[in-house]
Amino acid sequence: MYLVVKKKSTRQSRILMGWMRIADFLDCSVATAKRKEQEGLPVVRVGGAVCCLPEDAVAWRQGRRQPRK
Repeated sequence: MYLVVKKKSTRQSRILMGWMRIADFLDCSVATAKRKEQEGLPVVRVGGAVCCLPEDAVAWRQGRRQPRK
């Protein structure tokens, strides 16, 4: 008898699950992360959970930056 262990895919392991992890990634509070969702942060709600891909968060943050004058 063999035990088969399925590894999580790299993409799946990089998903930021929950507001706490999203906020940690963005280096802000949970309340600020939730506010950023209203400003367009691309999050996905799955059941009662919320998740975000790091590369989507980075692209969103870079797209929001305004050039300094």
